[in-house]
Amino acid sequence: MINLTLSIGMIVKNESRHLKNCLTALKPLMNAVKSELIIADTGSVDDTLKIAKEFANKTMEIPWNNDFSEARNHTLRAAKGEWFMFIDADEYLEDSADLIKFFTSGQYKKYHGATYQVRNYLSDGISFNSPLVLRLCKITKDIRFDGYVHESLTIQGPICDLNSHARHHGYTDAADPDIFNRKHKRNLPLLHKAHDENPNDLNILKLLAKSYNSLGEPKKAKEYIDKGMSLALADSTHEMFPAFYRLLVEYNMKLATDESRRAALSVISEFFSRRQKLSVSAIDMYADKGECHFNLKEYKEAAEAFDKSYELIKQYLSGKLDAAEIHAVGTINSNESGLWMMAELAYESYVKLGDFITALERLALSSTSESVKEFVSHAKKALEYNRQNDKTAAMKQVKAAIKADSRYTRVIMSAIKMNPTSPAPS
Repeated sequence: MINLTLSIGMIVKNESRHLKNCLTALKPLMNAVKSELIIADTGSVDDTLKIAKEFANKTMEIPWNNDFSEARNHTLRAAKGEWFMFIDADEYLEDSADLIKFFTSGQYKKYHGATYQVRNYLSDGISFNSPLVLRLCKITKDIRFDGYVHESLTIQGPICDLNSHARHHGYTDAADPDIFNRKHKRNLPLLHKAHDENPNDLNILKLLAKSYNSLGEPKKAKEYIDKGMSLALADSTHEMFPAFYRLLVEYNMKLATDESRRAALSVISEFFSRRQKLSVSAIDMYADKGECHFNLKEYKEAAEAFDKSYELIKQYLSGKLDAAEIHAVGTINSNESGLWMMAELAYESYVKLGDFITALERLALSSTSESVKEFVSHAKKALEYNRQNDKTAAMKQVKAAIKADSRYTRVIMSAIKMNPTSPAPS
């Protein structure tokens, strides 16, 4: 009998749209590591089960009892490997190199669990957030999934954060309101059932608030935010403490009035007064602070906040920022795309301030594109020639900048017009 290192378990229902891509993306991992694939179908009426049988070592049909953990535990109990991994049908492993190395090097023997990034692509299909998600565990007699919805594993022992990532398309369904609303409406009764059993569970309160917020019911969302806040305030060191401050900030920002933005800034200020040691949760707080100030036309404060968020992302990516709570809270911007976004938002803020030299420096940080770099180089030269009152040379550089990247035409023309005596670029 072959000793299996890894069992991969999935639960599916009517996933023919995504399943084949998901299972194809698992092949490099399964070819490199002794593994099996177990798929449990909970009542598909499309081609899901047919596709599953083409790839899986074991398929099963199980009843759906409105309990995601119960369904996951069916696949966990059927597993024969040393370790278990679970993945959803609308996720594709894009980079499994570190995950493969984790097993082939024997590194997995030092840990009880492992995470990788799940890149949640948003409705535009381009932008994403990428939280670290616990998706692998050592199989023990006590290991099991808990929670009717948004089920999770409780790991006792060290957890390894891997550099691999999966691409998740579940949130792109937001472009289709019917699919998006159906998912949230499906989850709500399960969340309420969990809440009835554990009324002070901070994670359930957070998920209820998020669901109602997504369904466009802010008043209902606020009920659960307020209850979670009252519980979270009792322990500012709790890993869920930042989540409710962020939910309250988001609630106020969505109201989109000057008064609500001031209220959001007040919440952010209170958060930092209670959490003076910066951690990964501060990344999004500073990003939100910058957005509030920008919309209030307070561009100096906006630029400072976006710059701070940028620096914190850099610290996080280099391992210098406390990230313990990311497993419970997650962040939107803790990745390279977040880094570029903060630099671009800072750029826009400095443009509004008329500080074009600093704006160009931030623009250079906002992209790895050669066209952007070339634009910045020519634009800086144009400002320097303009400072020297050499209009001919300045306009030559302006034309070169626009040729390199025409998206910023308005900015460079404004800079030349407004900054006849700009300081020399560094």
